[in-house]
Amino acid sequence: MGTILYTPNHRMAATLGRRNLPHIVSAKDASLEELRELLGGFTAYIGAWVLDEPNGSVIHKVDYSSNGGVSGDQVRYFRFDGDRLILRSTPEEDEGAYAEVIWERA
Repeated sequence: MGTILYTPNHRMAATLGRRNLPHIVSAKDASLEELRELLGGFTAYIGAWVLDEPNGSVIHKVDYSSNGGVSGDQVRYFRFDGDRLILRSTPEEDEGAYAEVIWERA
């Protein structure tokens, strides 16, 4: 689950996380496994966005991310289905496969 936000001045923010993340009150009291699960199950990033309508993509120009592996230009192919925005990664990012995230308008 998560939230994605696109502003009219071409800024964006995205948060994504698994629903069943461990409830950790204090990092110093958490087990190593709980911390691994938490860090592996949540990511957030912010930056600028650029629409590439002819290619059916939006480019997220990441300024900051909670995950160092998410940086630079992140190309996402988009389509709409009613109130849903479906974003798909490029196959190169996911070793020949791709990831797809479905966002529903709140």
